[in-house]
Amino acid sequence: MSSISRFRVRPKPSRALTWISDDRFSINGATFQALTEGFFTGNGPVVGENDFFVCKFRSEIDDYVELFGRLAPERIFELGVYGGGSTVLFAELARPRKLVSIDLDPLVQLRERIERHASAIGLGRAVTVLGGVDQGDRKELARIAAEEFGECALDLVVDDCSHLYEPARQSFNELFPRLRAGGMYIIEDWRWGHIPRGEPDPEWVPEIPLSRLIVEIVLASATLPGLAEEVTVGPNGACITRGEASLNSVAFDVSSLTRADHLDAANPP
Repeated sequence: MSSISRFRVRPKPSRALTWISDDRFSINGATFQALTEGFFTGNGPVVGENDFFVCKFRSEIDDYVELFGRLAPERIFELGVYGGGSTVLFAELARPRKLVSIDLDPLVQLRERIERHASAIGLGRAVTVLGGVDQGDRKELARIAAEEFGECALDLVVDDCSHLYEPARQSFNELFPRLRAGGMYIIEDWRWGHIPRGEPDPEWVPEIPLSRLIVEIVLASATLPGLAEEVTVGPNGACITRGEASLNSVAFDVSSLTRADHLDAANPP
């Protein structure tokens, strides 16, 4: 997502990433397989036994390297684990105080592998992977955030999870108010509902496109000054930089803020 390069954040060098080929790279001795176009047609990359699979294209990975070098996030909440490569990549780039990654799948073996790697690079309990978590379960997200981060504000949230409107909206409502001013919320693959794919997928057709959430965030940022310092929408992801407005993390509902007469939903008396 090339748009993330525009954000004004404090500089910090990120760890060196070396591309071995067009779709494989290494960092700190760990090797990773990136996403390729063939993945969507059944001709995806062959992931080596010792590789971590990152479900992102090379350009997106390069953008994250740049982002992490400038944002220097210390507290990260990742929604969506899949192959686990992004979790390991984020841990390597940021060496955070705390990184929590969740997914609806159980992730038993994958979780063990990720946490072993975290321990090997000296992060120990700084990296937590939780399976069986629905990103649309706002109460569970609140519990996890309170347990793992305490009163500390988040620096970065990355939603690469269900790509569905309602669960993504619940995640945004719960986690966006927990960001510090200047922190960033990234929503990947927002435009899937507008890309021709031949025969409709019966599992996706009834769903509201994720693009609706992006529109609501833009409208809400206009309705409530200070909600977002900046909203940037690129072809692969939307990036929302948290503003300085005071938000009630319990009552916040971005959908209600699309109308000026519902400002009390953001910060009720």
